[in-house]
Amino acid sequence: MDKELLIAISKAKKGDRLAQKKLFDQFLPYLSVVCRRYAYDSSVVPDAIQESFIAVFRNLDTYDHKKGPFKAWIRKVAINATLRLARTRTNTEELSEQMGEVPTTAISIWEFENEELMILLKKMPTNYREVFNLFVIDEFTHKEIAQLLGISEMVSRQKLSRARKWLKTHCTRGLKATNLSR
Repeated sequence: MDKELLIAISKAKKGDRLAQKKLFDQFLPYLSVVCRRYAYDSSVVPDAIQESFIAVFRNLDTYDHKKGPFKAWIRKVAINATLRLARTRTNTEELSEQMGEVPTTAISIWEFENEELMILLKKMPTNYREVFNLFVIDEFTHKEIAQLLGISEMVSRQKLSRARKWLKTHCTRGLKATNLSR
C-alpha cells in the first residue's frame, strides 16, 4: 500500500482534518461512481456520497490495512451506506417480469461506455440492479450479497438471473449471457 496513503489514514484516524480532507479529495471521484451505481435515482447520489464519507470517517478506526486495500474497504462502506439510504427513501418497487424478444447481436457488458452502462442500469428494477452490481461489477459472492441485503443465497441467484434476462430484453445492442457470469 502507498506509504503516503497509510500516513493520511493514520492521521485521519486521530481526527486530523487536513488528512481527512486529503482522503476525501482523493476518493470522492471513486465513491461518486460507486454511489451512482447503487442509488435508485440521481437525487440520492449527493446524500449517498455524504453518508458514505460520514461512515468512512466514523469507522476509520476499524480499517486494518493488513486485511485488504483501503479502496476496497471504502467501497463496501459506500455500498452499505447507499443501499441503507435508498431503502429509507423509497418502498421496494414492483418487479417487472415483462420478457420480450431477446436481441441477437451479442457484445460484452464491458464494451459499453460508462455512461451508457449507467443509463441502462438505472432503468433496471432496483432489486435486480443491486444484486447485479454486487455480483458482476463489485464481485461479491452470493453469500456476501445475501448477508448484505438480508436475503437468501437462492434469492440472490434468482435476482441475478432475472437481471441478466432483463438486460437481454432491454439492451438494444444485446448482451451475451456468458459474458455476464464469472
